[in-house]
Amino acid sequence: MGATDTIKRLVDFFQRNADVYKSGSINETQLRREFLDPFFTALGWDVENKSGYADAYKDVIHKYSLKKKMLEKHLIIVSVLAVQESFLLKQRNQV
Repeated sequence: MGATDTIKRLVDFFQRNADVYKSGSINETQLRREFLDPFFTALGWDVENKSGYADAYKDVIHKYSLKKKMLEKHLIIVSVLAVQESFLLKQRNQV
């Protein structure tokens, strides 16, 4: 599955369940595992450090839990990215 297909699937999944995700009932780990990790993996990031790099060279360094405000900001960013990607996919399909 290519990056576009993966991101489209994530956008569709988010849009179908937007009420749940916007309600604040999802925690940081769920957000990261269900959306952020697959999104960045689709873009070619080594989210799980399969290359075995030391911290200084990893694509992603996992940190401890964020406060709720920061989680809400991450969710907003994912929402915006989802809408933008959905728009771009529609534009490509019309050309």
